[in-house]
Amino acid sequence: MAVRIEDAGVDGVRASRANRKPSLRTVSGSAGLTLIEMAVTVAIVAIVAAISTPSFLSFIQSNRVQSEVNSMVNSLQLARSEAIKRGQSVSICPSSNGSSCLGANTWNVGWLVFVDRNADGVVDTPANAADLLQYRAPWAGTDTFVATPNATFVTYNRDGFGVNLPGGAVTLAAQTHPVSAPATRCIALNMVGRQTVQQSGVGACN
Repeated sequence: MAVRIEDAGVDGVRASRANRKPSLRTVSGSAGLTLIEMAVTVAIVAIVAAISTPSFLSFIQSNRVQSEVNSMVNSLQLARSEAIKRGQSVSICPSSNGSSCLGANTWNVGWLVFVDRNADGVVDTPANAADLLQYRAPWAGTDTFVATPNATFVTYNRDGFGVNLPGGAVTLAAQTHPVSAPATRCIALNMVGRQTVQQSGVGACN
C-alpha cells in the first residue's frame, strides 16, 4: 500500500508540472525587455550614422580627388618622358575635344598631351594624329582644377625641363565644390620637371 501511495504522489507531481503554464507576468516581462533592447539598438545605430556620415563623405571626396590628381601626374610624366625620348618639345594643355587646346586655365575639362615642336602650346593645324599622344576626358561632377599662377599649357623641352612655367613654378589645385580643405590635392611643378603631390596647407596648395 505504501508503494502505491508513493507512485500516485509522483504521478500527481508530474501531471501538475505538465499542466503548469507560464504566468502572464513572465511573458509580459520578456516582451518588454525585447522592446527596450530594440529601441536602444536603433538609437545607437542612429547616433553612429550621424557621427560617421560626414567622415565617410570626406573619405569619398578625398579618394576621388586623389584619383583625378594621379591621372594628371601620369600625363605629366608621359609628356616629360616623350619629350626626352623624341628629342623635341611636348606640351600638355586643357582640351575638351582631344584635338585642340582651349587656351583656358580650366584643367578639369580634360587635357591633351601632344608633340609641340615650336613650344607654343598650340596643336598644329591640321593636326597630325601621331603627334596627339594622350587625351583625358573631362571630369564628372563639379570638382575644379586650376593652375596658380595662371597657366594654359605646360611644356617640357628635350632635356625634360619645364620651359614655360610663370616664375619657374606652377601649382595645379584640384578641389571639390564647395571646397573641402581635407579633400584638396595639388601638383607642384618646377623648372627641372619634377611633380610633387601636396595636401592643402603644404607649399602653395590651398
